Amino acid sequence: MLRLLLAAVSVCSAQTIVIQAGTVIDGKGSVARNQQIVIEAAKIASVKSGNAKVTYDLRNMTVMPGWIDTHVHINWHFNAEHKYVGGREDPKDAALYTAENVWLTLQGGFTTVQSVGAPIDVDVRNRVNQGSLPGPRILTSVRQINQNTAKTPEEFREFVRRPRPRPRI
Repeated sequence: MLRLLLAAVSVCSAQTIVIQAGTVIDGKGSVARNQQIVIEAAKIASVKSGNAKVTYDLRNMTVMPGWIDTHVHINWHFNAEHKYVGGREDPKDAALYTAENVWLTLQGGFTTVQSVGAPIDVDVRNRVNQGSLPGPRILTSVRQINQNTAKTPEEFREFVRRPRPRPRI
């Protein structure tokens, strides 16, 4: 089932999509009415008046840029008893929960997130960038840096230059 979903997402990201919007807020202070947003290869190609065949008719709605969340733990989740699980599960389950989180984040309107650091961030970010996993753009430090990471500037430099740990999935 998961492979079928990923294949469908991959096909959809290759299509040209035309959104007919009643109002477009551009994020730079301008508002435009009756615009078509053309999306090619999962990127906005143009925003303009037009008469292309419409994929999504949002004439009665306002469209705005995606939101940015600058502090997320994209791999965190809670169990059925609403308790934080973090790191106490099979890595494959952790990967699936993380994939679910990026999908829900995207559905919530966030198109970019800054994940504060977890080894799985790299694999999830790469799959989102490849179009094989639906989710927001992920900016990540991969691993956290805090007051216990190093004591001197040179130790900090050495830490950030070290190869990143890879999750075992």
